[in-house]
Amino acid sequence: MDVSILLTEDQLETDLIAHLRAGRIPEKYFYWSPLSAKAWLALCRSSAYRNYERSMSLIAREAEALAGLAAGASCWIGLGCGQADKDLLVLRALARGRAAHAVPAFLGVDSSLWLLERALAAAAEEGIPARGVKADIERATDLTAAVDLAGGAARGAAVFALLGNTLGAIDYREFLSNLEPLLRRDDLALVDGEIYDADSVAGGYLNEDNRRFAVAPLRTIGLTEADGELIFELRPDPGGLAGLHLLHKHFEVARDLVLTVGGEEIPLARGSRLDMGHSCKYTPVAFTSLLERTGGLTVERTFTSDDGRFLLAAARRHRV
Repeated sequence: MDVSILLTEDQLETDLIAHLRAGRIPEKYFYWSPLSAKAWLALCRSSAYRNYERSMSLIAREAEALAGLAAGASCWIGLGCGQADKDLLVLRALARGRAAHAVPAFLGVDSSLWLLERALAAAAEEGIPARGVKADIERATDLTAAVDLAGGAARGAAVFALLGNTLGAIDYREFLSNLEPLLRRDDLALVDGEIYDADSVAGGYLNEDNRRFAVAPLRTIGLTEADGELIFELRPDPGGLAGLHLLHKHFEVARDLVLTVGGEEIPLARGSRLDMGHSCKYTPVAFTSLLERTGGLTVERTFTSDDGRFLLAAARRHRV
């Protein structure tokens, strides 16, 4: 397997210790360890977790249309690709319409080596040329270096895919501002997100399958639900964008503890919190507004899941 390492395991561990001391567990650690990666793959198979199936079925339904939009691309850059099953749906459609040598090369970018290995193995089975980049897409330097590995100044048109509501789990404003200058006029961005529904949004997370996934990074560092409580809270966007809602999660510590991570002792006091990130939910207007106003994109087409709860936007940079 061809994998370029921009983010080492040592750096991930060192950063985790610093984050824990600051009272947080960032999104990338939900996929970092084998325990967490396996919990994610199990969640993808769960009938109780609907968002994975919404995103997958939407892309599968529109794969030919998306392949048409990406027809001129020479490379496909999956940002936060995980096991890359969504990316491969469209790459297969592209392969059906092209000679084998003209299929876009797949560049999978993710911080989880465990999931990258699965992505590259799946691409190899399809005969799709692929390489991986182990990187943190939230770091501007990693993002730039990963895109350079797609061919640098000599690369042709590219598809930048950010699928599975990945944008909603990171610092979306900073990420979009970092991505914009990397896009060229002929590049295509495919970004999806979960549509906000006040009556059911929290319920989609309050099931045992999702809780097992959410507590996996806690178990990786030696915490169990006996040590505290995992809490979900729906909050408005702190940036004030109407129609954008954030489902936050945190772990509230029930007793005084001392964690040992990478040989370092990290005390956690009773009543303290570990911030475990958020997942954004949008109205359709808020989603396209975020892409256009913050990301400098022009949305050319949108596709909606059968139940109306997932939206996929195809966009290009309008400030070149």
